Amino acid sequence: YLVIGALLIFRLWFIASGALNLSEDEAYQWQWSKRLALSYFSKPPLIAYTQWLGTHLWGDTAFGVRFLAPCVTALVSLRLLRFFGREATARLGLFVVLAATATPLLSVGAVLMTVDCLSVLFWTLAMLSGWEAVQTGKTRSWLLTGLWLALGFLSKNTNAFQLVSFALFFALWKPARASLRTAGPWLALAVTALALLPQLIWNAQHGWATVEHLHNRAGLAQAWKFTPNYLIDFVVAEFALLNPCFLALIIGGVMTTIAAIRSEFWQEPAKAANGLQVSDTPPLIESPVMRLINRYKAAKRAANAANRPVPANPIPSSALALFFLCMGVPLFLGYFLYTLRARVQPNWIVPAVLPLLCLAALQADACWRNGVRAVRGWFLGGLALGALPLAACAQADNYPNKPVRFIISFPAGSATDQVARLIAPHFTKATGQTVVVENTTGAAGTIGVGRVARAAPDGYTLGIGHWSTHVVNGAIYPSLGYDVFDDFEPICLLASNTDLIITRNNGPFADLKGLIAHLKANPEAATWGTQGVGGPSHVGGLLFQQMTGTKLIHVPYKGAAPAAVDMVAGQIDMGILNLPPFIEH
Repeated sequence: YLVIGALLIFRLWFIASGALNLSEDEAYQWQWSKRLALSYFSKPPLIAYTQWLGTHLWGDTAFGVRFLAPCVTALVSLRLLRFFGREATARLGLFVVLAATATPLLSVGAVLMTVDCLSVLFWTLAMLSGWEAVQTGKTRSWLLTGLWLALGFLSKNTNAFQLVSFALFFALWKPARASLRTAGPWLALAVTALALLPQLIWNAQHGWATVEHLHNRAGLAQAWKFTPNYLIDFVVAEFALLNPCFLALIIGGVMTTIAAIRSEFWQEPAKAANGLQVSDTPPLIESPVMRLINRYKAAKRAANAANRPVPANPIPSSALALFFLCMGVPLFLGYFLYTLRARVQPNWIVPAVLPLLCLAALQADACWRNGVRAVRGWFLGGLALGALPLAACAQADNYPNKPVRFIISFPAGSATDQVARLIAPHFTKATGQTVVVENTTGAAGTIGVGRVARAAPDGYTLGIGHWSTHVVNGAIYPSLGYDVFDDFEPICLLASNTDLIITRNNGPFADLKGLIAHLKANPEAATWGTQGVGGPSHVGGLLFQQMTGTKLIHVPYKGAAPAAVDMVAGQIDMGILNLPPFIEH
């Protein structure tokens, strides 16, 4: 309890220090919290309501947005500690809490208030109450399980996959199927189904936007193509984010449990088919390590019999290992296989991590009791590796310790250039480091953006782009030499800008209506300047011609500033350009 309390205080202090800016997800979900709804196009509604609660407690600050994340993590930790204290030993609960703290994929969710934090919370609560429901058969436990499943689905659509995990456990562990003959599981399923209503109502009102989003997000809009690179990227990312030492313990626990399943159902079919009562069923895992756990639990039950009633048909502890396996492996394996079709983000498997750490804890404890001392080295090594990100954060606090370059993909005087030069002095004042603004122009901004993509990812080469450089170019140029999605990390929104239809004030028209009439009377006679091919002014000009039925001669420039100079000089007739270069005229 002291460890959990200390971690809670440290995390609250960390988010209060302001050392970490809001992530992109936190920022736009905070905007959702200002407009509460039944659902949102890319996520269920619960994250918005959670951030609404945090910011109403502490204001619209990073601390308010994130306050509940450490609290949720502490709640999960307490629940795990009490669960293992009842089912095995509190030491195993502490093992899981410390391992989760040293696992980057989980430790990030302990300070960032995103859907992953809530997803892990309700997946874990549903798992623990589901085990109690299977063990005791109490309707109350089943209803709680249904509630946690429903709240999980309202947090992240992926949590619906936990129903598959429960179905797999029922299929593999015959004694658990007796629960299906009672009302409990079906009541839980009914409660879970109620969570569909908010999203169904909202999507019916908004053209099924979530369905379209998930269809595109899952890569279903494209034909299937074998892509081993996605698989490799996923494996490498998970190897680092799951902590290699704890990943080794997880793999060991999974392999031991799978071997036991094969032994039970394939090598001893007669015993599996006898339909024995649970109390008469031999332990599922017959390895020496699991036999030791079973003996320990039997001794504990005997010692505590006077204080706590023992269920009439106590489920062998080996079933708990199988239960954790079913709660973790299907989701992980499903996304692992899906990488053969589309890119899978490393955090998508995060609900499966805690069940797998619980499984690793069971097996590691059994190995230790059986004299296998190597598990201590793996555990301590995992804690040491988990401390490295903290050291990296401490080192990152010194950033920047040398000049920083702003790469601008458009000429001097352009809107992007002016924004960069406006913020550069403020950056210098805040950091004490010089900012060097460099204009690298050409090819609708792709040259400058490519230079940023090829720079070292150390934070000392920053690019300032917009929808042309990072949306349009990615759609119209087949070979950019970089990936507009994967090769960049968005930091913040600096400014917004508006494109205008601009002409000289000595033309034969006085307003937009007159301009359109003149262009229709003189098709393909007027010249139209833009910031470059594929830029917003080019796309806007094409839309203008389509909507008005006019035809113009396109004159692309390397930015709005040279286009403004030529327009003032009478070299072009009009432009669809952004405002800043024209302010002085």
